[in-house]
Amino acid sequence: MVPLHTYRVYVLFGSTSLASASFLNLPHAGQATFSADFSGPDQHALPEDDWNPNFPSSSRTVENGEYVLRLAVTADQANSLTGIPLTSVGQLGTDGAIDVQVHLVAAGYPNSVLLACRSDSLGGYEVTVAPTGIVSIWRFDEAGDGIRTVFLAGAASSAMLPGLALNDVVLRCEGSRISVAVNGVEAVAAEDSTYTSGQYLIGVAPAGAGGTAEAHFASVTVVSTTPQPPAATPAPRP
Repeated sequence: MVPLHTYRVYVLFGSTSLASASFLNLPHAGQATFSADFSGPDQHALPEDDWNPNFPSSSRTVENGEYVLRLAVTADQANSLTGIPLTSVGQLGTDGAIDVQVHLVAAGYPNSVLLACRSDSLGGYEVTVAPTGIVSIWRFDEAGDGIRTVFLAGAASSAMLPGLALNDVVLRCEGSRISVAVNGVEAVAAEDSTYTSGQYLIGVAPAGAGGTAEAHFASVTVVSTTPQPPAATPAPRP
């Protein structure tokens, strides 16, 4: 295996804006570090290019108001998620969430959509969301001579819409809890405190033994949910 940072694509884009608590079903309003629906002013909010030289058929484009990731991989690459390139959409502090609206099946290809949190050169957490409804949480650890993959939790989502339908997927990393909700219903959660900060990333991989993967993201929002310290109370005048 190759080190995590060899293939992870860390490019930060986006501006700061406010997001409501109801949008991500969060306990309180958060500060959005990235938000785009890929139309109008934020149409080109994420990179558009050939993506990664190790995957000659990979590309990142905006088409019909959606951010499209295409990737052709071998069976060995598909079986090793550590070799799949990802695109960063924001770096947070301790706690936060990423909300994506995405087609899990596009152009006839079944895909596993990848979301990651607290990711850096030492490791991080990654979620795979398959069109079968299976949602899995993994931890990746840099082991010097490669990457160690640790399975944390997995479950089937009863709320996932089939076929070409648009699904809303939220990955939350708050404290030691990593959880994933599909269309507003929590699908799976895990407890792990190995990593506390890092980047949020999106990606796609074939849902099978290699082939072509294609995912269409209608929107991507990253929100910081780190509690803000209370405002200082002015000392009374003597």
